Amino acid sequence: LAAGTTLLFLLPLVVLLIVSVPRQPVLPRTSSEDSRWMTRLGEMAEAITRASANPIERRLLEADRSSALRQREAFVALGAAALPSPRGVTLVLCLTISALVCFLFGFQVHEKSILLASVPLGLLFPLDSGFVLLVGSVACYSMFPLLERDRLLVPYFCLQVMILGVSVAHRLLGMPAMVEPAITAKAVDGSNGQTRFRGVLSLLRGRVRTGIHLTVVFVMLLVHGLHLAVSPPESLPHIFPLLFCASAFAFFCYALLYLLVWLCAELGL
Repeated sequence: LAAGTTLLFLLPLVVLLIVSVPRQPVLPRTSSEDSRWMTRLGEMAEAITRASANPIERRLLEADRSSALRQREAFVALGAAALPSPRGVTLVLCLTISALVCFLFGFQVHEKSILLASVPLGLLFPLDSGFVLLVGSVACYSMFPLLERDRLLVPYFCLQVMILGVSVAHRLLGMPAMVEPAITAKAVDGSNGQTRFRGVLSLLRGRVRTGIHLTVVFVMLLVHGLHLAVSPPESLPHIFPLLFCASAFAFFCYALLYLLVWLCAELGL
């Protein structure tokens, strides 16, 4: 109930952030501000010229002009740093990575905490549907010992079938499985905008991705088959929950690496 309530309040917050942050208005610089600044600089230059006969006064006026210029440069630099991100996908990636890191390396984390990472990750479905669906499937798989203890095996298998059905329908409808990160001005390198992390992301989305995804599905089926067909030894009564958790942890580490590379590629690194 607590996890469901948390997700109920978290989802509207994530959607609100995604909608509002990329469209955050930036106040345009007006011509009157520029004219006032140029007038002030002109007055300073005239005062320095008039004080040419007095070296002490001239030095003080030059110091005032230098101070005003440094203040202007500081405000320009801070304003450029405070501009909102032009792409909401970076915010979603940061939210997902933060939740996933807390789940993997937190202290006394509950199995259902993976749902806190799955909620923002679902917003990336239009950009990489295959990865999002596989993470959702493995998230359910990681909670199998808990669901089995609570006698929720029927909803578990129904949810896995639904994820498989969405994946098949997505392919049959011919929808794009992946969308490449946008090439920003910072990411341009030569003529094709290729950067180091964009190259690594392309590698992870090639044959390496297919091999990893097939291996993950094979391991999930293998562990389920062993759990159904083989009885655990008396010396290791909890061997199968350990296999579920260890294999899911290995995949989530890969998912974290993939998301970090994706974020760096979006940032143009």
